[in-house]
Order: sequence, then C-alpha cells, then structure tokens
Amino acid sequence: MKVIRDKRKFYLEVFNPVHEKKFLGRILTLQAGGEDVEVFVTHFKKPNTHFYIKGQGYPVNNDLLLALKNANVKFIMIPEEGKQDFRCYLTKIENYFSDSRLVAEEKAEPQRVIPCMEMKSLKMDKEILRRGVYF
Repeated sequence: MKVIRDKRKFYLEVFNPVHEKKFLGRILTLQAGGEDVEVFVTHFKKPNTHFYIKGQGYPVNNDLLLALKNANVKFIMIPEEGKQDFRCYLTKIENYFSDSRLVAEEKAEPQRVIPCMEMKSLKMDKEILRRGVYF
C-alpha cells in the first residue's frame, strides 16, 4: 500500500473490490495567530468505529507523515466526531517523529500514534471544517 497525493488531497492505495484508494485527508490553509498555516486535516474519526488505541490516539500512516514532512506541512489535525461532542486534536508533524510510538494493525501499513491527551484539543465549527476537508 502506498500513499498517493492528488494536489492537496492524500489517499492510501488499497486493494479492495469496492474502491482502489482510501481518502486520508487534505491540506488546508487555516488562520492561526494572524497568519496562514498549512495544516493536514485527516478524515473525520469516530471513536467507536476507527482504530483507536484504548483512548491513546489515532494512528497515522508512516508514509503519509513522510510525505507531509516533504511537502513542508507543519501541523496535523485529527477531527473526532463523537455521539455528543466534536473536537479536533492538533500537533506538529515533527512530534510524530520524536514523541510517537509505532503501532501495527493486522493487514495494515506501519503507523505512528501520539496520545490525544498530549495533543492540543480545539473546538472548531464541524460543518465548516467538513466542507473544507471533503469538498
């Protein structure tokens, strides 16, 4: 499985009869501290359906992290859509190379994870972010 970049969107090549690639997320330009910042926003996560290490965090594909680093993206944001709540976790890409641990899911590519409690938790408008990521 390899990471495929299509302009600002990233996909994972998969061998599935339903689809050939899985959407991983998109680079968005967001305002922070009065300046534009390039942030990779993953597809929306649902704690009860996505691979989630016992409350510790959401793994991110190791090859995707390398591609984002090579594209000079500095931050990664993981939107989490729970039944009652919506929040986003934000951290620097470099933290995945220094403060993460390698995890493996059966039949999955190498991934890295940082505990959510070690990331900055943000409140954002879910629908605005959804439109930015998916459209």
